[in-house]
Formats: sequence, C-alpha cells, structure tokens
Amino acid sequence: MSFEHLLATTFQLELSQKIKENLKGQVILITGAAGSIGRELSKVLAGQINCQLILLDHNEFGLYSLQQELILLGVTQVEFVLADICDKKRIVQVFKQYAPTIVYHAAAYKHVPLMENYAYEAIKVNLKGTKIVANASKKQHVEQFIFVSTDKAVNPSSIMGATKRLAELYVSHLNNNCKTNFKIIRFGNIPYSNGSVLPLFENQIKVGGPITITHKEVTRYFISMEKVCTALLQVIAISEGDLMVCEMGNPISIWELAKQLVHNSSSNDEKVDFDFIGLRPGEKLHEVLNYEDELTPIKNEHNLNIYKLVSLDTKTLKRINKLAKIPPTNSLNEIHKLIFKVIPNNYLEDVQE
Repeated sequence: MSFEHLLATTFQLELSQKIKENLKGQVILITGAAGSIGRELSKVLAGQINCQLILLDHNEFGLYSLQQELILLGVTQVEFVLADICDKKRIVQVFKQYAPTIVYHAAAYKHVPLMENYAYEAIKVNLKGTKIVANASKKQHVEQFIFVSTDKAVNPSSIMGATKRLAELYVSHLNNNCKTNFKIIRFGNIPYSNGSVLPLFENQIKVGGPITITHKEVTRYFISMEKVCTALLQVIAISEGDLMVCEMGNPISIWELAKQLVHNSSSNDEKVDFDFIGLRPGEKLHEVLNYEDELTPIKNEHNLNIYKLVSLDTKTLKRINKLAKIPPTNSLNEIHKLIFKVIPNNYLEDVQE
C-alpha cells in the first residue's frame, strides 16, 4: 500500500451489484457500531443497501454521534441499541426482538499497552462478550456471524492479542453442527482508527516534536478502511473456510511512516526530533498474519486468503470457558498462567518464571 493511500482519511466505496443482492432485505446487527470499523461499515450499508440495520454499542455518546451522522445522510431504516455485549440477558433480548440474519461482531477492547494493566476487562469484553454474542447468534439461528479479529491474535505477546485469539478459537468451534455460518476475519492496523498511531504523530508534529517511536525497527501491517469494509461485505458470499485474512502487502516501518508524515506536514522545513522510547508492555517488533498450523489457503478471492482452522479439542474448550468466567479478583499473574495453558507459544513466558 502506498503512503498516499495509507494516509487517506476519506473514501467512497461503490458496492458491486452482487454484494447489494446478497445483503438486500437482510437484518444486519453490528456490535461496536460506534467504533472505527462499525461506524464506517454502518455508513456504507446505510447508504447503499436496502436492509434493516441494528447498530449496537455501549458507548452512549458514540452511538448518539453515529445516529446524528446517519440522520444527516437521510437514513431511516436503522435501530440504535444501547447495550453491553457482556450483559447476557440483554443481548438475548436484543436478538429475540430484532431477529438479525447477519451479525458483524466488531465490539472489542483493542489498545495493547492499556489492556496489559486491565487483563480482566480485556477477557470480559473480548472473550466473554464474544461468547455471549456468538452463542446468541447460534441460538437464534442467525445465518452468518462475522468476527472481526486482528493480526495481534497470531502468536500473541499481549493480553489484548491473547483474548482475541481465545475468541477466534471459540468462534471457530461453534461451526460444528450449527445452522449459523461462523467466520473470522483478521485485519492489521487501520490508519486513523481509534487509537491509531497516525493522529498521535500528527499532533506531535504540530507542537514541534519530538515524535515518540517505540523502536527504530518496528513494523506493522496496515490496511485502509475502504479495504476493511469491502472485505467485510465480501465474506458474506464465501461458503468455504472459517478464517479470512486480507492481503495487506508488506509490513510498513513505523519510523518511515513518521518521517513521511513530517515530510507531508507544513512543518517539514523545521527539524523534528525522534525519540525512541522502547517497546511498551505487550508490543512486538513485528506482526505475522497466520499460525504455522493453519492450513494452506483454500482459494484467493477478492484479496482474501481463506483458511480452515484446526478443530478445537475438548480440553482446550474447557479452559477457554473457564477463562471467560474468571472473577475480577484474579491477579494478573493468575490470568497469565490460565492463558498460557491455552495458547502454546512464548506468550509472556517471563511471567511464568
């Protein structure tokens, strides 16, 4: 992806006739609708698809601002639902009331360093909340459930990444003997999304620096919001596989990205210093997109690599269910140990010593 495309803050997505036909008349529920992905997906659907939208979020102001934005666009076939995905009774009520046929589950805690200090909250939202929404989808015979995941779920070095991986495993497990088609889609970093490094860099440039970079060699995969929305709509038509990974090109150097922002700014004639502060808790130098044991792509369609995940064994499922029920009194060390039993890699191995 070019820097110019990467730094674009707006896009116009014209959906194909096939996508419009696939989604016509559907009742589409989006969790985390006030978040970065949910908001843009909502606008695309509301503007081009003749469907019923159910937009759910626990962020009151975020939901209100999305409501006002869609009103200005003249959108009427939308229900705004203020609800917490961790409230099982409330979610079951929502599913019974609106009977969604397609669910996009985008609600999650995503900030890596912050979640290192709030592991219980990350597990509650990213794992327990996902379980509640996925189970409600299964019970109500939703046609398709699309779980929005992240490259940080692959060999995770963070609480956030680990909880998303646990949720991936649980969601894929539900595909066994079920009317609902459960799908997982992984994305890299999205420029200008909530918590993105780009606005941080731009604000630091405006005040004359320094620009804080964790490490000179750190790289990340990036994908535009336009490609994210396109992929989320395309997966509806895919019948094979349960994991989709977007083509995101080569990972991008964060230092090079910062230098490009300086070059593009009105302050590029002034010297802006770079401060290399070291990796923060849970962060890696480089991300990867797949586990080694994930099978060879079934096919490549619409820039999506499609995989079939390995079946989840009973022992692992029990451990995941146990993790989803942990009380807030569990120590950080206890939570790390429970996660380490499920995810067989070097996840926070130093904590176990």
